[in-house]
Amino acid sequence: AVEKNKTLEEFSLASTKITLSTSIQRRLVLNDKLLHIDLSENSLGANGAKYIAKYLRKNPPLSILSLRGCGLPNALRNNITLLSFHMSGNNIKVKSGRKDLIQIALCDPTSLQSIAESNHICLVTLNSGNNGNFHTFEDKFRSINALENEGQKIRYKVIAALFTLKTIEFNPREFQHIPLELMPRLLGLVQQQMGYGKYGREVWKAPMKKGSNPCLTRVYEVVQGWSMMPSLFA
Repeated sequence: AVEKNKTLEEFSLASTKITLSTSIQRRLVLNDKLLHIDLSENSLGANGAKYIAKYLRKNPPLSILSLRGCGLPNALRNNITLLSFHMSGNNIKVKSGRKDLIQIALCDPTSLQSIAESNHICLVTLNSGNNGNFHTFEDKFRSINALENEGQKIRYKVIAALFTLKTIEFNPREFQHIPLELMPRLLGLVQQQMGYGKYGREVWKAPMKKGSNPCLTRVYEVVQGWSMMPSLFA
């Protein structure tokens, strides 16, 4: 009756030992009002994971998906609408999928393009073991996604990728043709470091380090390679 119910918003089959059969898949697809699906503690298997991935790629109005204890790999690639994704109890280790899942659900910091296309609203919850958080910074990215301003979320993720995680190479030559009106914004960004001073302290606390300030070096490199600099003093 799920596919005939046009007002149902919450659907739970938790701990019912079900599999994602064709009939259940069809019911989920036909209902475009569902906001909360709970399939926890069911052995869904590889086929179930494939279907969930296919379902999420369509960006349904779903806000909460709970898959606790389902033994599933990631199923979030290309989904940008999911708000909450519960995956605790799936024993996802860092070297066998946890890092990939965090990149897909919260932020892929490997390029500026991947950051822009990341899910900026999902609050993924994994089991807390295996020192996963130390390697993936998932609590920090989850805190960023909990912010309200999307532009701020993207800026924080870019700064973290460039200067904290260093998953993106900082190349000042890429900014040599930036127009004059954008240069103050760029210089403001390259001076930042997540968790230092007051920048991003609400989501990314970092210990203060002694020694030279790398931010000043970055500012110098950007200004030195800027193509418009000679014309300003001509």
